[in-house]
Amino acid sequence: MEDFLDTEISNVDGQVITFFGVFDGYYGSGAAVYVKMDLFDHLMKHLESDGNTMPAIAEACRQTNQNWLKAEHDQSQVVMSGSG
Repeated sequence: MEDFLDTEISNVDGQVITFFGVFDGYYGSGAAVYVKMDLFDHLMKHLESDGNTMPAIAEACRQTNQNWLKAEHDQSQVVMSGSG
């Protein structure tokens, strides 16, 4: 199985925020592991700066995807694995 999960509890403007994520790997575990380690950090940064949930989720996903593709490109590897 190439599935990973993560939970995180944080505080944003005095509100307790709980994140739950299930990361399903495709063609290997690389992307799922990367998303598990990267996504919530970006989401927290956007929530702390804006507080608007839907745009924060969209931007965190976009930024995590961009970072994953750059990390794979910098390693001169063809990006084969993904996560959904």
